[in-house]
Amino acid sequence: MRSTFPAIVAVLMVGVTTAALAQERRQNAPKPNWDTCENLAIQRGAPPGQGNSRNPNSEHGAFMRQCLDGKIPQ
Repeated sequence: MRSTFPAIVAVLMVGVTTAALAQERRQNAPKPNWDTCENLAIQRGAPPGQGNSRNPNSEHGAFMRQCLDGKIPQ
């Protein structure tokens, strides 16, 4: 039982450290340019003209804004 507690603590520490490092890498990553986001939009099903009848570019525009802000994983 005594050896179980340090093992659990070690596993939790590795998980917390890994999550923190991944978040730091995401924050330091350069934001994508227009061409990169345009290609991602087409690949992921949000090309220009995909939207409702009143705003045919709504989905594409939303995707592009999020991508240019760095919120869409590449």
